[in-house]
Amino acid sequence: GGTYMSPILVPGEAAIGAMGAMQKVPKYAADGSLQPHMVMKMSWAADHRLLAGATVARFSNRFKALIQDPALMLVALR
Repeated sequence: GGTYMSPILVPGEAAIGAMGAMQKVPKYAADGSLQPHMVMKMSWAADHRLLAGATVARFSNRFKALIQDPALMLVALR
């Protein structure tokens, strides 16, 4: 139920992610009105001896895209 977590690598792991709880927060729309949006905070930890930060960032962006639009997961399965 926490909103934010800190993943900790243990020996033998290359990367780990932690997902917080979904929260409804107010955000401004393009027209200036406030609208509710669902937000989930993610945190990543990676062993930089094995993975470059840019690789983890690309993975994080791809993960975000798939979570925001689950239909993309079906397309990615092929």
